[in-house]
Amino acid sequence: MQKAILVGPCQENKNRKLTYSPDTLVIFIDGGLKHQKTQFKKATNWLSIGDQDSASFKPQIKLKKRKNESDLFHALRLLPKNISLVETYGLFPELKNENRFDHRLFNLGELYRLSQNTGITFLLNDHQILLPAGEHNLDIKGEFSLVSFKPTKIKITGKVKYPLKKPTLIDMLSSRTLSNRGAGPMILQSNQPLLLITMS
Repeated sequence: MQKAILVGPCQENKNRKLTYSPDTLVIFIDGGLKHQKTQFKKATNWLSIGDQDSASFKPQIKLKKRKNESDLFHALRLLPKNISLVETYGLFPELKNENRFDHRLFNLGELYRLSQNTGITFLLNDHQILLPAGEHNLDIKGEFSLVSFKPTKIKITGKVKYPLKKPTLIDMLSSRTLSNRGAGPMILQSNQPLLLITMS
């Protein structure tokens, strides 16, 4: 499984779990470049992109400040086609460190569309994963929710308190899949990407 990391400007929890090898592709997005000499000082395969509106460092790929899409939109176009897993850092921090909730929503939309088109899995942080359409073997102990961004057929079986034993059409942002509880291995199937949120 080929992995890449997208790094944004926000501060993350100091206990954030993050693993990568020195040759993992790391893309610093605008102000995210400030993390290069701290969290990612061992990275050797990296590049930076942005319009410099949130950075004091000049990125390698300089974007125009006046443009129709976000810096993240352009950064996603730099991902090689063989990437199947992307971890983000500084893009989806704990909400107490979030001062631009609109950015969070639009960032999620950009990742959703790419996952829909490519099947990439996005690890947003320690508790949120954007899963592509398909079948996923999960092991969840504790409370979790599944967020659908368009009408989605979902089936979930295994050690789960509220299973969906047959493919069930779940509407966009429906609370039908809010606050479920897992007790171990389960199988999740969906025909659209889903945001998995765990509470522990």
